[in-house]
Amino acid sequence: MKRPRFVVGPPGTGKTHTFLLEKYREFFKKYDPDKIILISHTNVAVKQILNAAMDVPEIRERGYREKFFKDRICTIHHYCKKKLDRKEVFAEQDNEDFKNLCRIHVAFTYGKVGEDPYKDHPFFKFIKAAHGYERTLEDHWHHPNTNRLEYNPYTLLQIQELKRVYEQYKKDNNLYDFGDMIIEYNRRCALPEHDKTKIRPDIEVLMIDEAQDTNRPQLRAVFNMAKNIKDKHFYMIGDPDQTIFEWAGA
Repeated sequence: MKRPRFVVGPPGTGKTHTFLLEKYREFFKKYDPDKIILISHTNVAVKQILNAAMDVPEIRERGYREKFFKDRICTIHHYCKKKLDRKEVFAEQDNEDFKNLCRIHVAFTYGKVGEDPYKDHPFFKFIKAAHGYERTLEDHWHHPNTNRLEYNPYTLLQIQELKRVYEQYKKDNNLYDFGDMIIEYNRRCALPEHDKTKIRPDIEVLMIDEAQDTNRPQLRAVFNMAKNIKDKHFYMIGDPDQTIFEWAGA
């Protein structure tokens, strides 16, 4: 297994805009730019890094444009989606999928719904947390660190029933959600060598920004991505004290 180099620092120490970008600049001159991957956990963070990278003189001088970096400076879900060649993602564009679920089963309407149901709804929060910790729904419900009040008004039985409906809806409409992408990426990396659908990572340099927000399945994916890196250039950069996704297994 490839071991990462950990870079840890509190806010204001320049983890991202000094260390990470300087390393990226260094690697851009030495390695194939197509095989340098920089992962962060939110679209906002990715956009900030991408904007900063476009200001690097070596990148401008070699004529690279922002489009080139879209699949190389990105979120882990974007990277996995690209490798899986998936196009239809549950709730990626709007909440029409959620409205359809509410029509199928009235219990979906019980939870508080914000602008983004996939992010705010207690059912989705629960299944994402269970996925992030790699627990079954029952194990996560009964885990001593689980605050079941966060998932009101649902009971475990209701969540299990809604999960069944949700999985069937995705299957019927050929949809993946973000957790599915990570699971499928890991599954295809583990396939036998003779399988034509096996994913064979060809990354030479891998950097994970805000690494403290990587949950367990994502961490497995990160290590799969790093299988063929060059010269031990596998970096995880972050600050454990700034974790914001601990509720979901980070």
